[in-house]
Order: sequence, then C-alpha cells, then structure tokens
Amino acid sequence: MDQDPILQTRVYDSSPSDMNHPPQAVLEGNPLSSGWRTAPDTAFPAFLTLELDGLYEVSSVQFVAHELYVPQDVELFTASSSPAIEWVRLGVVKMGTAAQHNARERKTFKFSIKARLVKFQFSDYVNLKNSTGQISLTSVQVRGKRVIGQQQVQQPMITEQIQKKAQEWSKYFELIEQHKIRLDELIQDAVDCDDYINADRYLVAIKKLDGLKEALEQLQIRKLQWWALEMLF
Repeated sequence: MDQDPILQTRVYDSSPSDMNHPPQAVLEGNPLSSGWRTAPDTAFPAFLTLELDGLYEVSSVQFVAHELYVPQDVELFTASSSPAIEWVRLGVVKMGTAAQHNARERKTFKFSIKARLVKFQFSDYVNLKNSTGQISLTSVQVRGKRVIGQQQVQQPMITEQIQKKAQEWSKYFELIEQHKIRLDELIQDAVDCDDYINADRYLVAIKKLDGLKEALEQLQIRKLQWWALEMLF
C-alpha cells in the first residue's frame, strides 16, 4: 500500500533549545543528524510543535530520538487550527529500550485526523549517560494529504454570518449597559441623600457588571472562532 507523501512543516514553537541544536534541525529529515536538543536542565514537560501550511488529513507521524538524549516518553497532540483552539491527544509511547544499546530509537504514530499543528510533549529524560537533563529528536516526518473537496464558503458570506452572530450577542451587552445607567442614577440619588452605604453597594454592582461584560466578550470571541472554523471545514 502506497504511503501518503511527506508534508512540509515549519517550527511553530518549542521549549528553550540548545543554541547549537535548534528545533529547525528536525525538518531536514535526517535521522543520523545531531538534530534538535533542548537547553540543559530545561523544565519538564518539554515540547516541540510543528505547523503545516494548511489543513491536512494526517495519517502518520514518525520521529527519531538521539541515543544519548532520549525522552522517557513522548505524547502526541494535534490541533485543526493555528493558533490551537483545542488540542487532541492521540497517544503516548515509552522510550529508552534502544538507548540501552547505544542506538537511536524510531517510533511511528499511525492514525487519521485533520490537523494543522502537531505537538510533541516530553515528560522527562532517560537517565543513562545523560548528565545535562536534555532530550533530542533528530528528525520528524509527517505524512498525509491536503484536505480537499470540503464545502467551501466564500469569505464575504463568512463575514456576513459572523456579523449576524455578533449582533445576536449585542442584546446582552445592551442590557448590561442599561443596568449600569440605572445604577449610576441610583448612586447619584444616594449621594444626594447622604446614603453612602447604598452608594457603595451600587458601585460594587457596577463593577460586577463590568466583570460580567468582560467574561461575555471573551466567550463571544471563542464561540465566533469555533463557528468560523465549522463554516470553513
């Protein structure tokens, strides 16, 4: 059975790296290279995140670990958007068997999932001859196919629908503002009557409404992001 093609990736993010072994080294696809290496005594969990140039149906991810800087285990996550809205954990593999024989270790995850980001996470290192607390991957290969044949939505239509969704939320913000106006009036009335206890209470209520408004705004942003992604894919 033919394998899917190797996909082009770029480094999206990583833990602090050894200056002589940058994360871009894994993109060369050479398992015999010195590869990427974390900085000495980097805090765990460490991570390396790669980005594809679009949405792909990823079928496999293969990586090779350096024989002297072996991660104890490797967890794999994917996300269908960049930046990630939600990470999907695909599994974990234990490492270190080959390192006992001074050999590099290759592992392959096989699955089928739509992804834009691929993230490796490392919980610790195998403590054999490793005195610097580093881990290293020498190469990474991601295979898959670009997602095609999806129902495409024109950008103007997406923009229009997002605007409609935002307008639906505006009624809640208008209601909050109406309550704040009324509370401002009550504060003024209380101050005119030297009723400072109630004036403080009304002021606290306004601050709580401001907090509620901020929380709703953040929720609205998240919901609109999800909705836009559903429209696109």
